[in-house]
Amino acid sequence: MNPTYEHHRPYDGCDLYRGDALDVLPLLAEEGITADMVLSDPPYGTTHCRWDAVIDIPGMWNAVQGISRPDTPVLLFCQHPFTSLLGSSNLRRLRYAWVWEKTQATGFLNARRMPMKAHEDILVFYDRLPKYHPIKTDGHKRKVVMAEHQRKCDAGEIYRKHDNFRDYISTERYPRSVLKFKTDKQLSCLHATQKPVALLEYLIRTYTDEGD
Repeated sequence: MNPTYEHHRPYDGCDLYRGDALDVLPLLAEEGITADMVLSDPPYGTTHCRWDAVIDIPGMWNAVQGISRPDTPVLLFCQHPFTSLLGSSNLRRLRYAWVWEKTQATGFLNARRMPMKAHEDILVFYDRLPKYHPIKTDGHKRKVVMAEHQRKCDAGEIYRKHDNFRDYISTERYPRSVLKFKTDKQLSCLHATQKPVALLEYLIRTYTDEGD
């Protein structure tokens, strides 16, 4: 299958394919192409937009499986109630979720009926542990990472026994499951449900190596 758009430079380039992913992915699989990561924003079925119909979930998983290796992470944006539907569709591979916290909530017209929506979920699926490069944040207040009350807790009940825990003082912090990014709609509103480019870059850097 020929890409719709090609732009190749040393260590930096891309091929773009225009079409329904459920049609395109099987063609790529036939050519022996596998993905280092799958990052997708499928329709949630939570708006009145004519295109916002829930994707054929079994068909999606068949297409994704065809281009995936056991260690290929599959990250899918979602929002309840679609989150529950999507997660339960592949519990064997579901591992955890990120939460994208928005700087500006939506749903003002329903604010008297329900909480305004200020986050979306990003479910993470895989068979075998994928690459993971935690992007630390710096400049935090110095503190002892393992405090006295934590030493007294029997953490082995959850994480098994470890004898190599060490106290250290650091201004760095590992990422938490909640990621706060502002939308790009103030810059350019290309799509009603577009995701921040900075957030997508963060996720790609977390789960892939440069050049993948």
